Amino acid sequence: GFLGNSDQLVFMAFDGKDRAPAGDWLDDAEARTNPRYEIRITDPLEPGAESWLYLYRSATAGVDVPASYMRYAPAPAGKPAGADTVVGLSYTQGHHKDFGLPDFMAIPESAGGTDINLFDRLKVRIAFTLFFPAIIAEEDLQFEDVQIKSGPVRVIRNVKNSILSQPIDILIKFYPYSEVISGNLPLNSIPNLNLLRVSLDLNTNATGMRFYNPNNGPLTIDATPDAFDNSILLDPDLNWDMATGDPGTIVKLIKLNLDNLQNAAPSYYYFDAPSGTEDGTDDTGDNMSYGDSGLKLVKTGDPITGNFPIFISAYYLSANQPPETAIQLRDEVLAPLHVAPELQILDVIPPAAVADLAVMQTTDNSVTLQWTAPGDDGNSNGPAASYTLYYSTEPVGADTVAWTQNATVETTGLPAPADPGTLQNYTAANLATQQTYYFIITSTDDFGNVSGFSNVASDQTVPVELVSFRARASENTVELLWQTASETNNAGFTVERRSNSEPAWQDVGFVRGNGTTSLAKMYRFADQVPQPGGYDYRLRQVDFDGSFDYSPEVHVQVLVPERATLAQNYPNPIQQGQRTRLQYSLPSQQNTPVSLKIYNVLGQEISTIFSGKQPAGYYEMTWDGRLDNGTLVAPGVYFLIFETAKERLIRKFAILP
Repeated sequence: GFLGNSDQLVFMAFDGKDRAPAGDWLDDAEARTNPRYEIRITDPLEPGAESWLYLYRSATAGVDVPASYMRYAPAPAGKPAGADTVVGLSYTQGHHKDFGLPDFMAIPESAGGTDINLFDRLKVRIAFTLFFPAIIAEEDLQFEDVQIKSGPVRVIRNVKNSILSQPIDILIKFYPYSEVISGNLPLNSIPNLNLLRVSLDLNTNATGMRFYNPNNGPLTIDATPDAFDNSILLDPDLNWDMATGDPGTIVKLIKLNLDNLQNAAPSYYYFDAPSGTEDGTDDTGDNMSYGDSGLKLVKTGDPITGNFPIFISAYYLSANQPPETAIQLRDEVLAPLHVAPELQILDVIPPAAVADLAVMQTTDNSVTLQWTAPGDDGNSNGPAASYTLYYSTEPVGADTVAWTQNATVETTGLPAPADPGTLQNYTAANLATQQTYYFIITSTDDFGNVSGFSNVASDQTVPVELVSFRARASENTVELLWQTASETNNAGFTVERRSNSEPAWQDVGFVRGNGTTSLAKMYRFADQVPQPGGYDYRLRQVDFDGSFDYSPEVHVQVLVPERATLAQNYPNPIQQGQRTRLQYSLPSQQNTPVSLKIYNVLGQEISTIFSGKQPAGYYEMTWDGRLDNGTLVAPGVYFLIFETAKERLIRKFAILP
């Protein structure tokens, strides 16, 4: 079904296992299209201990459902609803038919017990004065109903009773090895309240077991009175006690909070005797006390008033546990396991193919390559995971895959991928001299997605460095690469450009030179052209005295985009009020209706960047983080949506405060 705000996901920590590799996803089509939660479990008492669970969403996954840890049995036919039974991994617990509270508990042999009943019952004592002294015991509760929510890991059982027409709910949550009893006793409706006790009495089968708590023990449970220190701790401290022996072990954790009580003196209750009670009230059940233990409130002057919260957690364990087991359970409850869910989306987007692989320098036995790092997803979302370099002296033919299978492959020694847009270098060494080498590079992300092949870069290993001037186009960016063997009084290079439609040369940039040097130097310049078409470039080398010479011209063709694209805005995320760059391309030769808009997470349009017709080409705009009315957009997650007549492209980004 559907999960809502009132639902809880319940699991046992020991079901956690090793962390799955990033790309190891449930093999189900629907699960792979939905996000999953990776749930990390850590123990503050054991640094370094951790395990993981994974929550997938799918209505079609053919997954084997684990066997249930819990079993719930309603009351037998003809019996009141309160006479039901709950079975966990380490215990079976039954309930009294008249008032629905526990009166049976056995630890089975499979859990290290003897499978005999140890409970007399859970006891309640309320002493008050109306016109005369009166006592209410658990038998006097007015049973109304029991509500059940049964699951494979937890059974929730709510017993509805009343005292003097005042509704009282006792909520018990059962787990495979334990139960938590909670409730809130409203005491203002009980006149002249003198005493309140909640305790768990065992039966004759507990004879010979040993009782411990922080101030007592071992005390032998044998219906023989013992001296007892009844000191008790208040919230946030947690009280513990233990009854252990051959039939099994019962550990109780008791939290006592008096914040909403008045005139109440708390103490521990313990009574081990053949008859009667420690507080003078009438006994119930088997009318004997075997290690009857719990908590007690006695009035201090004026009668007790207010609300009394109940919290008792009981664990059912194997036989003859030491008291250190109870102390460990107390410590673990006070420092619970930490659960950290992380939303994850299956990554099916590979890194972008490197489009500007170029030779920057050659020697007689090496070639230095340079390229722009792609991203984990296309050209965004952080760096990729690794590179693979292929090279050979055989030219790359039509079948690139076949060429890579016969090429030299390098995966170690390559630089780790940097952030998208970063220039990276690598020198392929130990090459044969006076050979032309061809290079291709790919990248892989953490999910194992492999990019497409890069462009082919090639050059010849020679004893002396060459002087060259080359141009290469990647989308609407033209990269110019040139090399000098030596320089004299070189102030720098003015880069000039002209297009087929505009025959006049234009200055588009300047690159500083190295003055006078006998060393070979490499230069690089990137030019972003406004539209597709043919372009010529030349260098005007300028001396310090102003004289200049022109280089040979190189021609490059910037192609019409093959498809509409929308780049991830940059920067992302942005600070509130900061400008961000938006880039997109159009493949159509005709003027095409397009729009570029900003939407919030509710699907509401908040700003129109552009709406109209545009020809094929590459476009860049900026957005200042404001609504159409000029108001700053609030911090949060937003969507950049680019639409043409045929396509709709979306990029998600964030605005920080």
